[in-house]
Amino acid sequence: MRADVLASLEAPVSRGTAALQDMLRTVWRELVAPCRPAWMTLAAVWVVLLLVNGAGRSAGTEVAPASQETVAAVARWLEKRRMWAELTTPPVPVAPEMRAPGHSQLSPAGTRTRGAC
Repeated sequence: MRADVLASLEAPVSRGTAALQDMLRTVWRELVAPCRPAWMTLAAVWVVLLLVNGAGRSAGTEVAPASQETVAAVARWLEKRRMWAELTTPPVPVAPEMRAPGHSQLSPAGTRTRGAC
């Protein structure tokens, strides 16, 4: 039996598997082992977050009302954006043939001449 065990130990191991095992051992030794308390703390925080997230929902809660609120918020945002664009873009000059009779292109505030109505 001893000879079988020693023979299996001396059997050639494929280089790819040995390299992977060495890499995993090195990662464990350099990253995980020295910081084990930090990793356990992070794992505990994730478990608590998952429990709190799951406890906040009841079995019959639907997602549709939240999505309706989102659609309404996006619609309000688009309306505000449209209004802002209207306020910030300069007015387009109107061609003389499209103006009403008796009106000039000049704005009525502060640009009146004598005798204008």
